[in-house]
Parts: sequence; structure tokens; C-alpha cells
Amino acid sequence: MRHAWLRLTVLALVLAAPVWPSPASAVDYIWEQVFAKRLKQAEAGDADAQYAVGEAYLKGRGPTVNPQEALKWFRRAARQGHPKALYRLGYMHLRGIGVRRDPARAFQLIRQAAEAGYSPAQYQLGRMYAAGLGTGRDFDAALEWLEKAASQDYLPAREEIARVRKLREEAARQAQARKPRKPPAARPARAEPPRTKPKAAGRARAQRERRLDVKATLLAASWLEDRWPSEHLPSAHTTCRDEGARLVCRSRERDRVADGIEMTYFVETVITDFAPDGRFRARYRANITYAMPEDPDDPEANVVVPSTGWQKTVHELDCRMAPDGARIECLKDGRARVEFRRVGRS
Repeated sequence: MRHAWLRLTVLALVLAAPVWPSPASAVDYIWEQVFAKRLKQAEAGDADAQYAVGEAYLKGRGPTVNPQEALKWFRRAARQGHPKALYRLGYMHLRGIGVRRDPARAFQLIRQAAEAGYSPAQYQLGRMYAAGLGTGRDFDAALEWLEKAASQDYLPAREEIARVRKLREEAARQAQARKPRKPPAARPARAEPPRTKPKAAGRARAQRERRLDVKATLLAASWLEDRWPSEHLPSAHTTCRDEGARLVCRSRERDRVADGIEMTYFVETVITDFAPDGRFRARYRANITYAMPEDPDDPEANVVVPSTGWQKTVHELDCRMAPDGARIECLKDGRARVEFRRVGRS
């Protein structure tokens, strides 16, 4: 009887205890409350609120992610000359978020934001001039806008200024090297000795027939790397073209956020040195088409934004295909092991 009374007392205490939301649901609740307040202000014509509602739809803070709604509210704020909204519209056109990718239109919008004094837009505009993205390449204009951003203590601009100065110097050296020079005096051509055709022995023919056709096997399959479509070999995300002695493969553009940087990139891989025992080599590098601090308004002090365009680092893969053509093992840059697995036709 005593135990039954104890159980009833504990049950009553549990039922009477307040139910606190989990930390995640509490954050969601706060975002929803903020969004509801800002939405009313936005509908009343407040440009700052319209920008905030666009950000909420873009990032899913309060409502679910909806690029089309984000575009609508950014456009309303931009019509009132809101610099951040102009920049965000440019960002969405540059990356093709909710709208067709259009670097030229992105350049126009980001320039308007930069001219209004918004330092992240000044920084991005300088990078676009340096890369020739959406406009002609102009290192002097790039430095002008980057220096404006740096004058407002926009930290990533300082490192970018040094990089663009080096690019300008290198471009000047290349232009000087391309200037026409007096051709050297022509030398008399030497007669080449006649070439003899080697005789193919029957045994050598039989050996060739038993060789593994690495290139054909690569092209006939779709390859996975760590359970994901490969960026380097033919796959659902990568297409390759046959150029005879080599394959040239290019991945789709991918978005990535790492170390405080939001970027878009693709990878190009050149595969060569196909050997009959299954060995081959691949060299690849990335082309970054967009890179900015994840939070452009408040970048971290130590954030390093990579340059857009082809990256200098070229990685090498020394690979060997299994005799059955179902698996490939590679050594990346002489250190890390990478494995690819065949999953079907490409």
C-alpha cells in the first residue's frame, strides 16, 4: 500500500513539472517570432525589414527555405536602394539561386551596392574585375574597389589586394613576352632517314589481346568515391571526353561551405598513361567560380578567401585498376589512398 502511494506521488510530480522545449526547438521558436514581426514591417514598406524577410527565406530562419520568396523581398528592398538587398540579388544571380545564373546581371547589381558604400559588395566587385567575371578583366578597377573595401576595415580585402597586384604584374610580364620578335634565320631542312615498319610477331599480338583496356573500361562505367559520384572519373556528376591518348573529365559545379567560406567550384581531371596492367595516372585541379565569407557582413578575422578561377595546386593520382575492372586503387600526391568502385554504365 505504501509503495502504491509512493508511485502515485512520483507520477503526480512528473505530470506537474513544466515541459521545457529542446534547445533546437527554442531557437526555431525565436526565429519564427522574429520573422513574424519583421514580415509585418516588410509588408508596411520598411526596406530593412524587407531585406530581413528575404534573408529569412534564403536561409530558412523562421520560414522554410524558399528562393523565390527571397528574390521577391530582396527586389522590393532593392527598389528602395537598399545596398544589402542589391548585393543579395547580385549574389543570387551570380550563383543561380532561384534564378538563371547571369554573371553580367550579377555584376550590375553588385556594382550598385558597391557604389552605395557597402564594403562586402566593394570587395566582391573587385574580385569580379580581377577574374573578368560578368565584365572585362581590369586589374586597376579591381584594386580601386578592393582598396575602398579595405578603407572600411573589411579584412578579407587586404589579402586580396596583394594577390591582385601579383596578378597584374604577371599579366604585364606575359604581355611583354608575347610581343613579336625577329624570327631566327631559317636552317636548311635535314633529310629524314626512311622509317622501317616493325614486324608484329604472333606472340606479341596474343599478348595485346589479353591486355586490360583501361580507357574503355573507365568510359563504360560510372564510378563512386567513398559512396558518392566521383569528381574525377566518369560518374553521374562528371562527364569525360576521349582525346585519344587522354581523357579530359569535368565535374558539375558544387557548392561547399568550409572554414567560414562559401564557395562554388568544379574539378577538371586529365587522365593519361594507360598501361596494359591496369595502371594509369590522373592530374586534377579545381576552378572556383564563387567564393565569399559565409557571413559577408561580419567575416572572421582569420578567414582566408581563395581566389576565383583555376587554382594553382595540381593533385596527382597514381592508380591501378583491378583485373576485373570493378575497382580502382589510387595514391593521391604520393600519400593518401583513394578507392573508386564501379557501379554500372555511365
